[in-house]
Amino acid sequence: VYVLEDLLNTLIELKTRGFAFYEGYRKSSEDAKLKELFGELAIEEKNHEIFYRGIKKRILNDFEASVDDEYKEYIDNLISYSFIISNKDFSIKTLNEALTIAESLEKETIIFMNEINGIVDERLGFKVILEEEKRHLLRIYKYKKEQGIR
Repeated sequence: VYVLEDLLNTLIELKTRGFAFYEGYRKSSEDAKLKELFGELAIEEKNHEIFYRGIKKRILNDFEASVDDEYKEYIDNLISYSFIISNKDFSIKTLNEALTIAESLEKETIIFMNEINGIVDERLGFKVILEEEKRHLLRIYKYKKEQGIR
């Protein structure tokens, strides 16, 4: 239960920070396409946060799974070394920095989602959310490509 709760708490934190990041940068940007992209991603981050909070309430009391010490250490380190979680204040000066943070946010979410998918029942809907996270990353890559950013 501990590992699942940690993963869910981390996903909630990622989504909370993701919403604040996307919404904040959207408001400060003058690029119409970026405003649209980050606005849509902000809404989806908020929806995912709500989903994770609901799942956490529903399954933690009924969830039973045992993981070995090595796996627990792996998860602890994933969380501890998370770029998004460990950086509490992003001082963004350029579009490229904003897109790098967005990319990191989505990649880290995908990593954590893959771990959850390995330990919970697929009927809970995590696989659907994982596919949405992958689409977020693809949308960021598409925007970067359109802007000629590597």
